[in-house]
Amino acid sequence: MNFKCLATIIAAITITSTPMLVRAQASSSVVPVVVTDVQVYEPESGGFGDSILPGRLDLEFHAMGNMPANDIIFSVGDEKGNDLQIYDVRGSFAPNIAIHRTLLDFSFALDPTVTVVRVTFADGSTWFK
Repeated sequence: MNFKCLATIIAAITITSTPMLVRAQASSSVVPVVVTDVQVYEPESGGFGDSILPGRLDLEFHAMGNMPANDIIFSVGDEKGNDLQIYDVRGSFAPNIAIHRTLLDFSFALDPTVTVVRVTFADGSTWFK
């Protein structure tokens, strides 16, 4: 077996593969869904001793780009950056249109933050944070 030829082929594959990997990583830095407004409604007493009804989060977000999104996962965190709750919002979200959703908030964070974690598009492609 000609090891010099084999080494040349492996080097060629490695060199041509590296730029594709860099491009794939670079494209994920652009967030395809932007949260434009969050209204927080605090939990209320349920009237049964210590039980509490969850609060609500009213979200407004926009899918960016040209491809509709079908599945968006949001993370709700506290003021320290801890993830407290995950929401999986499904539907058909057209690009550049304001979308409103009200979600029950079981995180009980005093000042919650909402972050987009994953987006699945109509063509089946997926973006991860």
